[in-house]
Amino acid sequence: MNLGCITELPCACRKEKDGIGYCIKAEGDCEYQILDDGGDNVGRLTEKDGSRWQLKNVPWESLGEGQIISRDVSERVYGALCKLKDYEDTEKAPDEIELLKYHHDEKIRNENLKMTLKKKIKEIKGSSDYPHNFKGQMVEDFEWVLGLLK
Repeated sequence: MNLGCITELPCACRKEKDGIGYCIKAEGDCEYQILDDGGDNVGRLTEKDGSRWQLKNVPWESLGEGQIISRDVSERVYGALCKLKDYEDTEKAPDEIELLKYHHDEKIRNENLKMTLKKKIKEIKGSSDYPHNFKGQMVEDFEWVLGLLK
C-alpha cells in the first residue's frame, strides 16, 4: 500500500516526485491522505461493488448499524468528506464540472493538433519532393487550418 494524496487542489502538504503526488505529513495526520492499493481507479474515492457504490476499500457492510468503525475506516470516511467539502466549495454543479473537463480535454487536443500542423508545415517547406506550386498550396491550407485553431 502506498500513501497517496487525494487532492488536486493546492495543499501545502502535497509534493510530487516523478509525477506522483504524495503527502509530506505522517500517515493519518492530513485530512487528504488516503491509503491506496493501486488498481484501475487510482485517485478515486469510490468504487462499484456489484450493483452499488461504496467508499473505496471500505466494504459497505462495515458502515452498517452496530458495526465498530476502525481507525482506518474512520480516516477514509473523513478524507472522503474533506474531498466532498472541497468539491462543494467550488460551487460548481456536476454538469459544470463535466463541461470544464470537456473544454480542458478539447484544448489539449487542439494544442496537439497545432503542434502536428506546425511540424507538417515545416516538413513541407523543407521538402523538395513536391512541385513548388503544390507545396505552396499545402502550406497555405495547413496554415489556414492552424489559424482557425488559434
